[in-house]
Amino acid sequence: MLEELHHKPGSGLKKIKEENQAIKSRYKDIIDRQEALAFQHGCEHAKPSDIIYLNVRRTELFTRRRDILTVVKGSRLEALFSGRWENQLLRDESERVFMRNVIPDMFKKILEYLYMVKIADDTPPLPQVADEDKEAFDMYVDFFKLRLPSAPRQHRPNRQYLLLWTRRK
Repeated sequence: MLEELHHKPGSGLKKIKEENQAIKSRYKDIIDRQEALAFQHGCEHAKPSDIIYLNVRRTELFTRRRDILTVVKGSRLEALFSGRWENQLLRDESERVFMRNVIPDMFKKILEYLYMVKIADDTPPLPQVADEDKEAFDMYVDFFKLRLPSAPRQHRPNRQYLLLWTRRK
């Protein structure tokens, strides 16, 4: 391809423009499909401020704003509660979203974490759980795809100090 570009001046720019247009077209198709799914399976009027009522294993009831449940982009919770699948969610007799296979105590910790992600400037650490619950909690975090990149280091070493320390060795 590079040889082609060197032989025909201007053809490289034309090819780049064509590829750019193809990408834009594919992107528009994806957005159109998402909107069609939202119309078919979801709530086209879903707003971040919507209150979602959750019934977790028929033992715990939670209410959270949609923007808290969807704060981790790319997570399963974001996909579930984005509004695109609103009409497909399992619900109890009171129309609360029914989550039958989730341990309430674990989900409560996940909700606490989502709230911290929402309000924190940096990526917060995962909440602490009892040693006997760590494995199960990690499984839920992985299942819901909630692992975020580590927060940036709060303290950066002084560059001059590092240079001085390196020279002394």
